Amino acid sequence: MKIFYFVLFATYLFPITVVQAQNPSTSSGSSKFLIEYQWPKNEETDVPQRTTFVIRPTKAFMTGRSANDFAFDVRGSLSGWHSGRVLISDDAQTIIFKPDQPFGLSESVRVQFNMPGVENFTPLSYTFHTTDLSEIDRGKILYRFYQDEQAENEQAASGALENQDTIASPRDSIHIDLPLNPVIDTVSNTAAGNIFFTATRGFPSPSSYLATIDDTGRILIDSNVAGGCGNFKMESDGTLTYFKQTSAPQGGIFNGFYVHVDRNMRLIDTFQCVGFDCDLHDFHLMRNGHAILVAYVPRIHVDLTQLPGAPACAKTEDTVFDAVIQELDASKNLVMQWNSKDHLLITEATPDINLCGTKLDYCHINTAEIDSTDGNMIASFRHMEEITKINWSTGETIWRWGGKHNMFTFSGPNPDDTLKFSHQHDPARLDNKHITVWDNGNLRPRDTTIGGKDTIVNKPFSRAVEYLVDEVNHTATVTWDFRNVPFSVAAGNVQRLGNGNTFMSMGLVSGPSPDGGRPSIIEVNPQNQIVFQASFANNSFIYRAYRFELTPSAVKQTGTASSFGVTGIYPNPAQQTTTLAFTVKEPGWMQIDLADILGKNRRSIREKISSAGAYTSEFDIHDLPAGTYYCRLSQHGNVVVKMLVVQK
Repeated sequence: MKIFYFVLFATYLFPITVVQAQNPSTSSGSSKFLIEYQWPKNEETDVPQRTTFVIRPTKAFMTGRSANDFAFDVRGSLSGWHSGRVLISDDAQTIIFKPDQPFGLSESVRVQFNMPGVENFTPLSYTFHTTDLSEIDRGKILYRFYQDEQAENEQAASGALENQDTIASPRDSIHIDLPLNPVIDTVSNTAAGNIFFTATRGFPSPSSYLATIDDTGRILIDSNVAGGCGNFKMESDGTLTYFKQTSAPQGGIFNGFYVHVDRNMRLIDTFQCVGFDCDLHDFHLMRNGHAILVAYVPRIHVDLTQLPGAPACAKTEDTVFDAVIQELDASKNLVMQWNSKDHLLITEATPDINLCGTKLDYCHINTAEIDSTDGNMIASFRHMEEITKINWSTGETIWRWGGKHNMFTFSGPNPDDTLKFSHQHDPARLDNKHITVWDNGNLRPRDTTIGGKDTIVNKPFSRAVEYLVDEVNHTATVTWDFRNVPFSVAAGNVQRLGNGNTFMSMGLVSGPSPDGGRPSIIEVNPQNQIVFQASFANNSFIYRAYRFELTPSAVKQTGTASSFGVTGIYPNPAQQTTTLAFTVKEPGWMQIDLADILGKNRRSIREKISSAGAYTSEFDIHDLPAGTYYCRLSQHGNVVVKMLVVQK
């Protein structure tokens, strides 16, 4: 603590000089060093009560320095002086200060960054302002926001189908026992691997499932996630991640986080944003151990009438939802944060976004992924119809593709390739340096004539599309697309597979269907021939689906079906006892384990099954703390994992 006492004493003796980041000096003791990135910035507003300070100078400045060389003096106008820890991230460049206590609401905070004992070093001083919203109030606003969003999606999906002249239809159907009754159509020559997805209806949903199936419909993982889940996928190291929302939030408060598990669904870790509530739309574990997360952040009392180009009906008091991207290092320290309010204008939203409402989701982030070509960030903003590249060292914009400030010329072999994507999802960099996009097409022009001919663009249509993107000359040329899909109201993704096939999920498919479902997952070969297809019940929501060359290692791979299956856990959520119901096809020992979210075994049962049939096992859980638990059944090398929520 000597460093903090020194700075505290020095603050009273000497006036604080506000300085700007400057070019580095040859003198190691000079304050003239270049800051590449700083959070919070000077005069930043709406900073969360629980935040981390980040300062990233040039690498040359950091050479040979340690955390002991730096000090922060932090004073809130209401909360007073704040102690904390100074760290240097694992990148050996980013200086971090983690306050020991949260700040107050609506207060100004003065920060002084110093190097005690270094001659001629002028302290860097700045001020920021905290949010008006408590964490509880923010959670309540987010909960209502997600409910409203789901209701809007369901309403849009239940509307009349448009532009459905050519829709792939199932053949050789196989019905499998998942809650949304998918119909699997396997043709031939699919890529290697199994299919990972989440299936949801409603928000919050009592029927929200993690699922992994093979091409025949055999279920490898089938876990009911109380409260809601999404984006179940494999990370670069072969482990699995998915988003989970807590069940039945008390008082209607949103709380979500990402879960990291091994291929046997055993917990490795959980991830949450720093200062904010994590959102499901995207998550990535990087090879260096860092994590990329996104958040929706409500901001209240926003005066929209003062915005350039605001409509006459704009309100003086509004709630808007900003998009935040964070990078956490391997120790979960915040090392980078980007907020849309500092870079995007609310009035840049598309025409279907009501700027005169009371809750405004003006940009709606759905993708945030590091570009493998240069380490910068590529983000997708659905409500601006824009894909943005962000300098991930400084946070500044590199280019804007699509939307009202499009910097690119669209072209391709077809006349309508000059059209921009619309309400897009999942831009992804390929090995050939091209970028694929799931183009939902919600605002596809309905009255456009191209080349003097009436074209399909008179109706909205969805497609998977691949672009050759010239980032120097700002051109985007279509090199491939696939349009034989139903109209996708929301969500969806495109995945290029190792054998050249392309895997697509349609997300939320529009309109009722007489056959009880519309294609939600399609795989095509390089000739655009469908080699795999899965259809789900009307209004089903498959946020994203993937094919991965990964099989849960504890799942038996011989034979055509598992030797047992779970029919349910009831009640779930539970308080005192819960009963696991399962069916067995073959006799043999059955192992049943109940583990907590940290992987600690809480209950174990080993039973010898003498004959095929239906069985139940009851667990006494009255002494278990409230939380999420994993029930794992194994027999003959096969494993099924179910989730149980304990409430008190």
